[in-house]
Amino acid sequence: MLCKLFFRIRERANTLLLHPLRVAYWSLQGMTIGNRVGFSTLHVTWPHQVQIGNDCRIEHDVYFHFDGIYQPGPSIVIGDDCFIGASCEFNITDRIENGIHILLNIDTLSSLLIIILLAAWALLNIKRLGYTEWIPLTAGFLSTLLALSLFPRQNYYMDLLAFLVPVALLIAGRWSPKLSTPGLALLLLAIFSVSFPSFALSLLLRFEERSSYLTARNQASYLLAHLPSPESVVALDGDLYDLYKPSIHHIFNTQHLADGPVDTSTVAGIVNCYAGYAGAPNVIRPLQSELGPSDFHLIQPAPEHLWMTLFGRRVTTSQWGYSCDLYVRNSMSATHSTNATP
Repeated sequence: MLCKLFFRIRERANTLLLHPLRVAYWSLQGMTIGNRVGFSTLHVTWPHQVQIGNDCRIEHDVYFHFDGIYQPGPSIVIGDDCFIGASCEFNITDRIENGIHILLNIDTLSSLLIIILLAAWALLNIKRLGYTEWIPLTAGFLSTLLALSLFPRQNYYMDLLAFLVPVALLIAGRWSPKLSTPGLALLLLAIFSVSFPSFALSLLLRFEERSSYLTARNQASYLLAHLPSPESVVALDGDLYDLYKPSIHHIFNTQHLADGPVDTSTVAGIVNCYAGYAGAPNVIRPLQSELGPSDFHLIQPAPEHLWMTLFGRRVTTSQWGYSCDLYVRNSMSATHSTNATP
């Protein structure tokens, strides 16, 4: 009972006190926030570039990054009924707009297709089906309607139904053999339409990134050898924190520079990564101005630059993979730049 009381007090305090303050804080800086929007920690470069619709939920540490100088906005438009998971980053140079119900993704559409096909099969065989067939069929249809109405933002329930409904038909086939064939067909369709594309895409991405990872995994030790001590502070601009943290203990992500003043004079090295960078090929990505670019010099350029391709043609303007440039402060002793080889 005491735990429940504290939970309710914390929830009410957040809703009635902290949330209005957060909304006012970002609204005064130009951000457009709709009704019934829940969020906590945000990292935003240009608040006026962000527009959030009604009934949205944004988890903690979401980064809205408009990469460029001041321009009229908004350029990052989040529609109604959207959910954004923790630690997501929007790195935008032009414009992005998400419509209503952003989580109606390909897996959810595949799940709905399975239910629609089942309904079509039932209508085509309506005269051959009895109450023993209609009971499990009706349960499947009602489960779909409940999932759509009760959990419109959580597509995992729809993904689960794509498997549960065919499996239930196979089980019901013990009493009604007519349900076994559509149950097996829909189960195979669920496997290949819901699970297989995600698995295949993940496998393809891992294969494409392998060479980039192999060339980049030694960069952490290379940078460490050029720092004055293992306790030196390193700034990382990118999402490869986990790749560098085991070797470099004092490392922070530059996205936190937007939170407030940071003493960058203690920074001895910089890892400047290209994932998400939409600059022209063969152009070195500039360092953030807050770090004082003139105080650092390049010791190793990115070993490899990677773009997503299809049949040898680039299909994305932004780079991806593990490509990073390494910098150290100009005041470093020359001995630190000759201790290691690329």
